[in-house]
This record gives sequence, C-alpha cells and structure tokens, in this order.
Amino acid sequence: MRKHFTSGKCVRDENVKRKEECLRGSSRMSRKGEHGITLIALIITIIVMLILAGVSLNAIVGDNGILAQAEKAKVASEKANYMEQIETELLKYNIDTIVDGD
Repeated sequence: MRKHFTSGKCVRDENVKRKEECLRGSSRMSRKGEHGITLIALIITIIVMLILAGVSLNAIVGDNGILAQAEKAKVASEKANYMEQIETELLKYNIDTIVDGD
C-alpha cells in the first residue's frame, strides 16, 4: 500500500474514490456554507451606511454645520470689507484736509 501526502494528511490508495474525495474535499469543505453575502450582513451594512449618511448630513446642514459656518464667515468677511472701505475713505478725507490746509 502506497501513501500520498496531501495538505498534511496521509491518504491510502485502498479506495480511489475516497482518495479523490480527500483531495477535493479540502477546498470544497472550506467553502461549504459560504455561498455569498448573507441577508444579515447586508442589513447591517445598510444600517451602518445610513448612520454614516445621517452623521454626514448633520455635519453639513445642521445648526452649526459646514454651510452655517460658511454663511457666518461670509457675513464676517463682508463686514470687514465694508469697515476697510470706510477706513480707507476716512484716511483719504484726512489726507485731503491736511494737504489742502482746511
């Protein structure tokens, strides 16, 4: 009787059918029951994605979200721009009054 070593197991030549099952069985047995994604895994994935979408939308659109902060920054920038224009006109007026000697 000869012995064959397959994936660390000793297989005897007594029964050829048994040998073939042993040779193919390691790959077939490891995949048994793994026919694809399960419904539970799919539902969990969808729930996680919905939670992430909710958090993202809240960060963008919420009361203190990115859009609200951008609007506040826009108002502050416009205010600073107007103040700078006023100061520039005031300086021009002061320079004109000093140069003209009024």
